[in-house]
Amino acid sequence: MVFHYIQTEGTKVITQSNLYNGNGQRVQKQEGDNTINYFYQGNNVLYTTNGDGNKTSHNFIGLEGNTISTIRYNLAGLEYYIYNKDIKGSISNIVDNNGNAKISYTYSDFVLFDHY
Repeated sequence: MVFHYIQTEGTKVITQSNLYNGNGQRVQKQEGDNTINYFYQGNNVLYTTNGDGNKTSHNFIGLEGNTISTIRYNLAGLEYYIYNKDIKGSISNIVDNNGNAKISYTYSDFVLFDHY
């Protein structure tokens, strides 16, 4: 199943195509010349590759089936991130290998309230 998404930002038009498998999991995203392929372990994205088949990320899955950390591969080298969660199991922030929060989230009782 393929879904197309078109977004206009001023004079710039972004077209995104997403390919899904029979389980409803996105297995490929194309946006312009960029392609990301998704590979799963159960319901979790285990790793991603670019259009050339080079690995772009690898997720580490915890015993409860949740993503606990990730490695991102880029031209500057490897970047490591850890996902911190609150008592409800929602991601509260993502911390880089230097201990800096790259993004933090706050939630109301039912939905994502804010990110900063």
